Amino acid sequence: MGCILNVLDNPTPEDLESIRGFLAEHNLATAGELNYKPLAIVLNDELDGSHLGGLRGCSYWGWLYVEQLAISPTVRGSGYGRRLLEAAEEVAKARSCHGIFLDTFSFQARGLYEKCGFEVFGQIDEFPQGHQRFYMLKRI
Repeated sequence: MGCILNVLDNPTPEDLESIRGFLAEHNLATAGELNYKPLAIVLNDELDGSHLGGLRGCSYWGWLYVEQLAISPTVRGSGYGRRLLEAAEEVAKARSCHGIFLDTFSFQARGLYEKCGFEVFGQIDEFPQGHQRFYMLKRI
């Protein structure tokens, strides 16, 4: 069978779904059901309800992945990052996860994650130039 490679700068949703579908089929056959569940923990102002940050992620295959954690500069340094991570850990335990993983950059919150028990298990230097990207985990 002959094939053609097409590089798509603007793939359609169908293009992306096709790729995801092949991978999902392989993963299911090899590793079993994902049991994917999304997660959002939102930090709101107690007076007006406005968003001041939060954590978003998902759990699958027994791990919780923290995709993003962000806090408004107006309340940064007030302990809310730790509280968001603690809440995520409680969710992970309730979902029977045995760990949490995330990635962060040298100009972001590596120190916070280490204070909360995360360890670096991988690093890419010069990503972006002059900085590093860290991959971290915490077993629970």
